[in-house]
Amino acid sequence: MGEKSSLKIGNPQSLRALMVDDSENDVLLIISELKKGGYNPFYERVETVTAMKNSLQEKQWDIILCDYKMPKFDAPSAIALLKKTNIDIPLIIISGTIGEETAVECMRLGAQDYIMKGDLSRLCPAIARELEEVKVRNKQKRAEEKLKESEKKYRLITEKMTDIVWILDMNLRTIYVTPSVQKVLGFTQEERMSQTVEQQLTPDSLSIALETMAKELALEERGQRDDEGIVTLELEYYHKDGSTRWIETIMNGLRNDQGVLDKIHGVSRDVTKRKKVEIQREAALEALRKSEELYTKLVNAIPDIIVQTDLKGNIVFINDYALQISGYSREELEGHNLFLFIAPEDHEYVMKNLLFLFDGRQGFREYHLIAKDGRKLPFEVNGDILRNKDGTPFGIVNLCRDITERKLTEKKLLENEERLRAITGNLPGIIFQFYAKDNGEYGMNYVSERQTAFLDTMENIDDLFPYFISQIHEDDKERFLDSIKNAVEKAAPWNFEGRVTIRTGETIWFQGLATPTRHEDQLVFNGIILNIKERKLAEEKSRLSEEKFYKIFMTAPDCITISRLKDGLIIDVNKGFEDILGWKRESVIGLKATDPPHNLWVDASEREFMVAEIKGGRNILHREFEFRRRDGSAGTGIYSARPINIAGEECLIFILQDITEHKHMDAELRRTLDSLRKAFGVTMKVMVSAVEMRDPYTAGHQLKTADIARAIATEMGLSQEQIDGIRIVGTIHDIGKLSIPAEILSKPTKLTELEFSLIKEHSHSGYEMLKDVESPWPLAEIVYQHHERMDGTGYPRNLKGDEILIEARILAVADVVEAMASHRPYRASLGIEAALKEIEKNKGTLYDIDVADACLRLFSENKYRFS
Repeated sequence: MGEKSSLKIGNPQSLRALMVDDSENDVLLIISELKKGGYNPFYERVETVTAMKNSLQEKQWDIILCDYKMPKFDAPSAIALLKKTNIDIPLIIISGTIGEETAVECMRLGAQDYIMKGDLSRLCPAIARELEEVKVRNKQKRAEEKLKESEKKYRLITEKMTDIVWILDMNLRTIYVTPSVQKVLGFTQEERMSQTVEQQLTPDSLSIALETMAKELALEERGQRDDEGIVTLELEYYHKDGSTRWIETIMNGLRNDQGVLDKIHGVSRDVTKRKKVEIQREAALEALRKSEELYTKLVNAIPDIIVQTDLKGNIVFINDYALQISGYSREELEGHNLFLFIAPEDHEYVMKNLLFLFDGRQGFREYHLIAKDGRKLPFEVNGDILRNKDGTPFGIVNLCRDITERKLTEKKLLENEERLRAITGNLPGIIFQFYAKDNGEYGMNYVSERQTAFLDTMENIDDLFPYFISQIHEDDKERFLDSIKNAVEKAAPWNFEGRVTIRTGETIWFQGLATPTRHEDQLVFNGIILNIKERKLAEEKSRLSEEKFYKIFMTAPDCITISRLKDGLIIDVNKGFEDILGWKRESVIGLKATDPPHNLWVDASEREFMVAEIKGGRNILHREFEFRRRDGSAGTGIYSARPINIAGEECLIFILQDITEHKHMDAELRRTLDSLRKAFGVTMKVMVSAVEMRDPYTAGHQLKTADIARAIATEMGLSQEQIDGIRIVGTIHDIGKLSIPAEILSKPTKLTELEFSLIKEHSHSGYEMLKDVESPWPLAEIVYQHHERMDGTGYPRNLKGDEILIEARILAVADVVEAMASHRPYRASLGIEAALKEIEKNKGTLYDIDVADACLRLFSENKYRFS
């Protein structure tokens, strides 16, 4: 049974064929047919399991052509042996005695096709088809291997981070966590993965996490969840030593190869220290009770609620904005307990936060305030204890900011983040990998894209570390190098704060954090560089802050201006004025706001309106307008204004909130949604085109069926969303026929029982093709059911009655009408009258009564005609 090669004149295609057959004559007939089909076959004949096994191990084959039954071997055994070797070679049965049931069983076991020895005309086309499918599978396998290599790279980065990277299954069991969990929470990876979520979170934080997950799963079930949507939570976790840590977590869902949401991944950072800093930064407003008229007016003009209570929670003072936003009068609020106006579900959080305040800590600070009309308004609350000179507390002051818009803005921003950068792209700093070799050589292995916010881009990463050192402030440079040297010598974590000049020329404060890992001849530090400029500024401002309300005035994020009403002379401005408009505070005080270049009004009539309103005794709250910055660019803002009296002179307080970015983000969100809709439409068109290229008849049938189904759904009064879904699924309902040989689809004579059984598989094949396609409609299930019948006599699952989707019932009737009224490959059209008689005859038995009646009305009342 040696190897043989046969040549043919011309340029035939090489083919390595393993012939499993006990007849040399039969093999020669097959070889002759292969040569006729344009192949130059190289073959070897085997007829035992040992010979086939040796041949598979020693040589490479393009195709296996196998007789069904031989004295010492048979086709099922050959299929089993091929599966065991795990080699991807198509196997085709060629036999003269095999029956149709046996052939189908062989294909179920793994054979790709069967050919009768008496008719080898289908042999070469079948081989060509299978060779092409092997190429497709090999290409897919290479893509999967590339994906695994990419996942390995990202896993290496995440495992070296100081933050905690984790993955949960849908039962909230930890199935992966980085080693950094031990540094942050004290637990080893094994200990962490053995814990339940109840053992990880405090009860309050557990409730928040479960409620958030329930909302996300509800969106998933309705098909409304955005895959790029990211959830950010601050939760309290148990430490191994019995204490707790506040952890900020950014999380998102992961889908499997079938598109099913089956995991949750996230990045967690210890923010306990940051929360303490926030408490220190948001210092107590001790001087509220002694405020002068100027700063009392300022507090009333600020678009945030400011409330002061005694130690029992009774309201002592409330500003005007609180009255406006809540709808209560001052008499209805002052003197009453604050808890009457806080949502009951938040009372426990408020009580805990009060205890935290007295202990110098900051707890959960987002509550819902109850307006007079019953609305629950979300607010972020920052508070502090008021103390006498001897340190004894006498009250509590809280600043409450409406965070409805902020929450919406944060959500929109997160939805536009790049999904593939879900880990590094969402960290608030520059991720880096730094090496220190044992020979004294230092350098960078990796730096994230955010480094461009600090430094110029370096073509060669080896130049980055020296360049970074050159930008460090001279007073900090020696200390910086000493910190690096000390961390390397002790193989200890690196933590440094200093100043650096960034690419804009500005000198800012930064903090560097890194953890070392030993790699052969070097230490590798994986870490992050944070811009702590804002924190340092807040600390400095807190240290230098004036008494009473001047701190509020200077640190408010909005632009605040105090000017003379009669001529616009600027008396004072805050830091927000500089940030939003671009002019330095010292350069504008004493100048007129109406004179160039400091005139911020794009439309002069808007200021005239404001002055007229103020002079008329009417305050202005939250009026939108266009303003001009120092650089000449225009922005969109909301301003409020009210009069005050300073030293007997009529003045006004002007407060501007910059909403330019909010406007841009709204526009970007609309563009993103339009792109998603277009992408889904393109997917459907591609599927229809695939069917049309292979079988033009099926494509035309699908389009006509879709139009009839749409008309029936409209006649039945279904929702527009259901009508759109029925129209779309109608255009691809026979897509499963792509898996059926074209010669069967176009056969001009009646199908055999075996051929019809293959045809009946197209519903299930269509389901398999569509089940992972994300859409607002159950496309795959409708395709799966469109040949089911109301009495259970349909296929493939014999569903009956309400087990069948209404969309599938409509599609079933439309399919029958179009098929009977149109020409088929094996018969002429039966006509629309015959089709309608079929529907009338079997409504209630095979077809849904309501669907059938709607279809009959369409044609009897001339509401629909074939195009």
